[in-house]
Amino acid sequence: MSFVTAFILLASSAANAPPATSPATQSTDKSDPMVCESSEELGSRLKKRKVCMRRSEWRAQRQEDAQMINRTQVQRGLEPAG
Repeated sequence: MSFVTAFILLASSAANAPPATSPATQSTDKSDPMVCESSEELGSRLKKRKVCMRRSEWRAQRQEDAQMINRTQVQRGLEPAG
């Protein structure tokens, strides 16, 4: 399996997984608004999926994704991105 294929599989599984948040991190005030983003479904050029999370949840999700990519690169012996 090539690196690109592994990255796509990891990214798609992370995108489809619900965000891992605890009730303590969920805030309902205006400083942490709900943000919706649409993403393309893997394997389709036309199908899109709308995902809504709080800004802090998006930040945490992107941080987890970056850590997963860095872990994958380190396991393969590549330099971490960044």
